[in-house]
Amino acid sequence: MKRLLLAFSLFACSCANPGQVPADVTLIAHGASTAVLVDGAFTITLTRADVAFGPAYFCATPETAPDFCETALVETTRVDVIDGLDASPRALGVLRGFTGTIRSAQYDLGLVFLLTEASPRAVDDSVASHSVELEGTASNGATTFAWRASVDVVPDESGTTSIGQETEVSLTSQPTTLAIAVEPLAWIAGLDWAAIGSIPHAPAEPIVLAVGTAPYQSIATAVRESHRPTFTWTPAAR
Repeated sequence: MKRLLLAFSLFACSCANPGQVPADVTLIAHGASTAVLVDGAFTITLTRADVAFGPAYFCATPETAPDFCETALVETTRVDVIDGLDASPRALGVLRGFTGTIRSAQYDLGLVFLLTEASPRAVDDSVASHSVELEGTASNGATTFAWRASVDVVPDESGTTSIGQETEVSLTSQPTTLAIAVEPLAWIAGLDWAAIGSIPHAPAEPIVLAVGTAPYQSIATAVRESHRPTFTWTPAAR
């Protein structure tokens, strides 16, 4: 069953099942502790790694459930920008949900595909209308060049989210914290930096890892599949 995403909200958590009570989740996010990657002969330094997170729905159903997200215990319908180069936790606000067991997260990275629309589009707070913005330099000692990539992660079909992944926590009436972490260096590790450095570009401009190129596809796949944001739940001490 596809979800009808209207006004970036589903069925919302406005109706609890019998026995459920409100549960608060404090949302925080942080990036990596280093911006430098040694990748073969090249040293890569990230100067920007902005990631759009949301809308997101934390569901009672497993990620593989055919009904996708029958019940969202907690949701955020906004988009927050995570600085992937800042390892300090940043508060994103408190989400009001309901008690129960969360078994999956279904979420977008700033781009949504509503059933009521013909194509995916960016939520207003996305990173310059993209999911991820990366900028940096690459150097092998003999040559140094600047590069950048604007990456889009979009749902495969309307009425669904871009990413579904397993995550589990039992929410109680006691406050819980959810930390979202991103590791942008993992998205660019293993790229052919020598080939990237040979891409034609204006001398004063960074090399653009454009849509359709192998480096772009590698980054997009890493963001969406192999190195997704991670979720760490910390229930309040009793």
